[in-house]
Amino acid sequence: MSDLLDSVEQQFTLELMQRTAVGLGQSHTATGRALAGLIPTVMAAMANKSTDGQAMGALYNMLKEAASNPALKDLDGLIDSGKMAYTEPGNPARELIGTLFGGDTGKVEALIRAFSGVKANNTAPLLGMAGAMVMRGLGHKVASGMTQGNLANQLGKERNSIASAVPYEVGLMLNAGMA
Repeated sequence: MSDLLDSVEQQFTLELMQRTAVGLGQSHTATGRALAGLIPTVMAAMANKSTDGQAMGALYNMLKEAASNPALKDLDGLIDSGKMAYTEPGNPARELIGTLFGGDTGKVEALIRAFSGVKANNTAPLLGMAGAMVMRGLGHKVASGMTQGNLANQLGKERNSIASAVPYEVGLMLNAGMA
């Protein structure tokens, strides 16, 4: 069990999932399955960077900023704005997703699409939503006093637990060091 992952997944309510699905014109089942795979995928990519001080410094600063980002206070607003895709300049998770996955982001999208059955044009918005949920959840922890060292240690301790929630094929990619 991962305390960090659980704290982020608490935001993943049925209502939020349904609003996301409707906003994308996607089935509730595929949307729920995709988000259930993407949230731990984003967290696992962060855990993979937990021993890299420079990367953790950058991630920690993003989370500090996330705590006060108005776009993350209300995830429904992110859906309504039409800026769910991590590729959108207004998406608060854009930098996070780029930092974590870089040139492998398309591979993550393809694997999640195969895992969940979402439409090809919906993977970027769902990855953006998952990233925003991670930023919001961990941003609250940072705002409550979690230090960079504490975050890195906790991610390191929970790495295996988080990895066990990642879809198998995505986990293989992450373990191979591609992202």
